[in-house]
Amino acid sequence: MTAEQPIWKLLITHAAQLKQLSLCKAHESWMLEEGKSVMFSNESTFVVSHNIHKHIQCPQKALAHSPWNNIKTIKHPQSVIVWGSFNFQGRRDLTFLSKGKTMNTD
Repeated sequence: MTAEQPIWKLLITHAAQLKQLSLCKAHESWMLEEGKSVMFSNESTFVVSHNIHKHIQCPQKALAHSPWNNIKTIKHPQSVIVWGSFNFQGRRDLTFLSKGKTMNTD
């Protein structure tokens, strides 16, 4: 039995692609000094969990629900939102946001 690998694809809509393209075209004539004032930032959510990827094959169907054949999981694992940015001068420190907050909320 072989396992299939997941397919990684860019999660960006056609509308978002067009918006990014128009932004690039609007600023393609910028000189270096104008580009130095631009800052790039992003925030991502990271789930804090322990996953062992254990595959179990039970010899008998009756043993499928035995405690030693079950993998314990957490229904709602802890998560943390991390925000970071960089510009022409370099990276900025990472900011860890409290639960329920984003950089754009008040």
